[in-house]
Amino acid sequence: MPIRAPILLLALFGFGGMAYAMLLPVFVKDIGGNANTLGYLSSASAAGSILGTAVVATRKSVVGMGKIAVAACFAYACGLFVFAFAHSLGSAIPVLVVLGFAQMLQLGCCNTILQSVVEEDKRGRVMSLFTMAFMATVPLGALCAGSIATHFGFSAMIWCCSGWCALVALAFTHQMPRLRRETRAVYVQRGILEAEDELEIATKPAA
Repeated sequence: MPIRAPILLLALFGFGGMAYAMLLPVFVKDIGGNANTLGYLSSASAAGSILGTAVVATRKSVVGMGKIAVAACFAYACGLFVFAFAHSLGSAIPVLVVLGFAQMLQLGCCNTILQSVVEEDKRGRVMSLFTMAFMATVPLGALCAGSIATHFGFSAMIWCCSGWCALVALAFTHQMPRLRRETRAVYVQRGILEAEDELEIATKPAA
């Protein structure tokens, strides 16, 4: 389960959350932009991704990254919802920075969790599934999103993607207590988390 959950989260997130990147040219056309406009928007998302990578890199321990990944999903869903109301380059750039930040934060946390819990002799196979879960679901999601955008418009498609990401985040939030217990058992076994620390965290009342 500690291995399956991050992969499933990434697959569902990729299916319903990344369509906006595939359909950015539609947004550029709607606001009367050109190739330069698309470049600015893509650069804004990339800048957010760099910030998200920096935040993950500053983490000293993998403990707690599951919560961060789910929180990033919620932030991403909110960012998509706001993006649906953007009708200019100036209003879209800050939102895309947030989307890039949340995306990389979630991706980096899931990757770190997997690298920490997977057994050495299975690392290659697991990381192949991890990559496939994201790369294979994004085109499928873009196909569905393109159909929605064609019939109902770009903003309606973004709202659907936002709702999907929120539902995925809610589903994994509901499973977090069980996933946390299973993951911490692996952390203790691998020496990432001391048994005494694990007991203290488990018995500590929620804030």
